[in-house]
Amino acid sequence: LPVQVAFSSGAEDQKIEMLPITEARNAASGYAMTSAFAVKKMSARCQALPTPVPEAMASATSKWNERNIDIVESAYFWLLYVKSMLASQNGKDSADAFLATTMADFDAQSDGIVKDRFINDDEKLVCENWIRFISDESLDLNHSTEFGPDMASISSFYKATFKSSSER
Repeated sequence: LPVQVAFSSGAEDQKIEMLPITEARNAASGYAMTSAFAVKKMSARCQALPTPVPEAMASATSKWNERNIDIVESAYFWLLYVKSMLASQNGKDSADAFLATTMADFDAQSDGIVKDRFINDDEKLVCENWIRFISDESLDLNHSTEFGPDMASISSFYKATFKSSSER
């Protein structure tokens, strides 16, 4: 049976059905977190180049962050949700190890993404291309046909359970 969580909506209590943990949702969360790490790392690397690349990259990254913050926040929430389920089943140490290992994996994957972009290419050109991709929204997380539906369900669950109750 699905677990339910209760929260007060003010006038009446509501029960929210817990979202089942699936490989597809875990992969969607991983995609969002790895992408966010990669954008941050690419931005840092490109901002080390001579002007005008740093300013353009900082601006493009800031706008990407604004457009994608809800998805990244929801993806991180999903990791914490999975961690809490693991803690209830396998104990706190197992759950802590899951989160540490998972975040380290996302970090390593994002390192690989950034490193691969610079192999045999001019750094300025790579950065200019990333600025263009970030600015034209083609790297926005909601454009993923593979992960979009699962990220939408995670985001809806996050908003229904935690974000809306913390805004009351």
